[in-house]
Amino acid sequence: PAISVTRGHSVLPLHVYHHAVMPLLVWSWFVGNWPLHWYGCFVNSCVHIIMYFYYAAKTLGKEVWWKHYVTTIQIMQFCSVFALIWLFWGLSLIGIRPCVGSIWTTSFSQFVNLSFLALFVQFYRQTYRRRHFRNNDLVFDKEFKKTA
Repeated sequence: PAISVTRGHSVLPLHVYHHAVMPLLVWSWFVGNWPLHWYGCFVNSCVHIIMYFYYAAKTLGKEVWWKHYVTTIQIMQFCSVFALIWLFWGLSLIGIRPCVGSIWTTSFSQFVNLSFLALFVQFYRQTYRRRHFRNNDLVFDKEFKKTA
């Protein structure tokens, strides 16, 4: 975040998009009476605690070997929200309303969730799964510390 920018790192479009769309998403939860927003808020808060612990460690100059796990946890968060919304939709289709909430709000939530999922998977692939060939040997980035 702000510390990264001051230390010469660029801000990713993913980060800008996330902070631009979240106020709209939260507003839609209140306007659309979406009572399951607590789940997304709780899980997201837990993820941010881990993420800011990582940022603090990096800022203090600590060697952090588990950065890719933070992104993995974020991806798992989006998958769980995705499943929760599909469960809500599925129960609604068979006539069981597990809770109130407008279909517009859940649809917008699912769209944002899927866009986050796609962007975070793309980030993960670009950051942690890059492979390149050198002297006919497959070499992984040092993040995983493996060579073949």
